Amino acid sequence: MIASVQVLKQFQDLGIDNADALNRLKLVIDKVQEHNRLEGHTDSVSSVSVSPTENLIVSGSHDKTVKLWKLDGTLVKTMRHDAAVYSVNFSPDGQYIVSGGGDKKVKLWTKDGTFLDSVTEEKNIYFVNFSPDNKIISTGEDSTVRLWEYNSSKIIQKPYKTILGNGKYRVWSAEFSHNNSCKNIVTAGDDGNIRIFTKDSTSVVTLRGHIAAATYASFGLNNKTVISSSYDSTIRMWQENDNKTWSNVKTEKANNPYQVKFSPDYKTIAATSIDGNIQLWKSNQLSQQYLIGRHRDKITALSFSNDSKWIVTASRDQILRIWSLDSPSENTSQTNTTNLLKKGCSWLSDYLNNNDKAHQKYVDIRHICENTKKYKI
Repeated sequence: MIASVQVLKQFQDLGIDNADALNRLKLVIDKVQEHNRLEGHTDSVSSVSVSPTENLIVSGSHDKTVKLWKLDGTLVKTMRHDAAVYSVNFSPDGQYIVSGGGDKKVKLWTKDGTFLDSVTEEKNIYFVNFSPDNKIISTGEDSTVRLWEYNSSKIIQKPYKTILGNGKYRVWSAEFSHNNSCKNIVTAGDDGNIRIFTKDSTSVVTLRGHIAAATYASFGLNNKTVISSSYDSTIRMWQENDNKTWSNVKTEKANNPYQVKFSPDYKTIAATSIDGNIQLWKSNQLSQQYLIGRHRDKITALSFSNDSKWIVTASRDQILRIWSLDSPSENTSQTNTTNLLKKGCSWLSDYLNNNDKAHQKYVDIRHICENTKKYKI
């Protein structure tokens, strides 16, 4: 987009108004999906979560910090752990943030980054999450999933329940089913198995099929479907049958995915990858795979916006990137230099104004865009 704005300014200065060249540039501009970059972490970004109620993003990093951002790229606050942060999540009502990491601590924050409480576990915390009814926090600690109750100011010191998830194998994720009763929890573990438990630790089913560590699992619409990712380079879809048994209904090749998630509207499935691309499928039986991206290193985590129109990705390259999933809108106005400049500058506005690196690096582009505001279409 920056290169397109530079070229369009040259066209403007030289009085070039070639329809073929402008249409080609329009095609380039319409295909740009990266909307913003959030830069501020100084080490690999390991986790990201988008607020379900506001344009807020929280990220956790190996630099021992949790950062709270606005969608436009403004850094709201930096919170700290004593070691690498492995997992962060917003609560379903958007009022709280939970974080966990290598300091063995689970920390509870308000949505504006105010610290509320913490508990210390025996092992590193690899995953933290809230239940849909805003009453319980789940934490993945080596082979154990613990459930903690919390209120408006603190985490209850005694765990609500301990679920022995995967024996001697590390638990990488623990997601609740999508209902107010939060009846079940699905886990992914190093032994390659996907396990579904009830909240009282009763085993429901073990889904076997991955031949390497299972890295993530989550429920689909109506909790009758589970999607999982694995280091065996596959994404698998599991479905509950009429007789209450489960089966693997679809397996798709993926590039060493670490996380896989349904969009909130359940129309899209997205997975991270080792090569920096976001892998996307239509959720109906994992069809129509396509890629967007990319980062300069492995993507470690992703999170959808609540309206399913954009996605945030975190990477070992220390950057968070925001991508639009919307198809380009049909522009019926005449394709000319001024129109395209305005479109390009509008797209770049948040990045140029709120990213400190971009603000300093692209002074010429900011000047072009400031002057573009004066033009009438």
